[in-house]
Amino acid sequence: MHDLVLVVSDLYVSQEAPERELPDGVALPGLQHVARFGSRSSMAGGWRPWLARWLIADQNSGELPGAAPATVAAAALATQQAGTVWLATPVHLVAGLTSLHLDRRSILRLSAADLTALATEFQRVFHDSGFVLEPLASGDFLLLGPQMPVAQTLEPARAMGNSIADAQPGNPALRRLGAEIEMWLHEHPVNEARTRRGEVSITGLWLWGGGPAPQPSDTRPATEALSDIAFGSDAYLQGLCASLGKKVFPLPQQLTDVFGYPQVRRAAVVIEIGLMLHSNPRWTFFDAVAQIDRAFIAPAVEALRAAKVERLVILASDHEVTLRARDRFKLWRRTPPGLSGLQ
Repeated sequence: MHDLVLVVSDLYVSQEAPERELPDGVALPGLQHVARFGSRSSMAGGWRPWLARWLIADQNSGELPGAAPATVAAAALATQQAGTVWLATPVHLVAGLTSLHLDRRSILRLSAADLTALATEFQRVFHDSGFVLEPLASGDFLLLGPQMPVAQTLEPARAMGNSIADAQPGNPALRRLGAEIEMWLHEHPVNEARTRRGEVSITGLWLWGGGPAPQPSDTRPATEALSDIAFGSDAYLQGLCASLGKKVFPLPQQLTDVFGYPQVRRAAVVIEIGLMLHSNPRWTFFDAVAQIDRAFIAPAVEALRAAKVERLVILASDHEVTLRARDRFKLWRRTPPGLSGLQ
């Protein structure tokens, strides 16, 4: 394999005091090796445009790398319409003493049944609003609406730990819709069922990443050739690959599954810490990062040493860290403390 790209989509180390030492019992040998020997550079705009540029390096795909996240995600929908689209991510807002905020488990990925129930009910309640909710395979929604100016909005993963007061959409119509959605979700039957199952309630839909709806011609049929392959459930990844006619598979339990496709030249794996924390209620943030290291990053370093991979790229915290086998000889480099190697 020529390139292996590992994306930790919701890891922003500035939220985690990156220079502090790792907690007792937490070891990140793979990540620390990459941070010590790899070449690090910042990514303007985050991991999404970087991944888009990387995937279309040998294709003529117009302005896709700069397209809004919701515009790209909409390419995965079977039906499309003109207008403006936003990603609508279900969230559970946590009440503090003076404000509401998000924590590591606040971003929710809903089951197909919950997505369908809410989208159907939204159509009934908000039928005259001009907005429509479309479920996505990623566990969140796409909000389709009329054409309107789109201001830049913060993705929920970047707002963790901070008050949401300054992170809401600037468009008055969207702010009003967001408030109405919060009231609609309060004591909604879907939330009552979630509570009975021991799951947190959905307190709102975080609207972000807005842009123009894509044209049907922007999406390509999937090809049989698997020179590139992607793993993960992220909405942007799903839409990006649909628009390029590339395959997307569920996130594997371990990296060895990625090497089960010998004809693949390049592979991208998008990992979400939040999903891991929901699947393991007792885990902390560092437990999840340690699992990512054990299952993906450390085996990727070993694959590099064994010449199974020519180049390993880690995308996290708005940084790209690139490692090649020959980099292990840069013995004069020191291991950065904690998670600061991603800063």
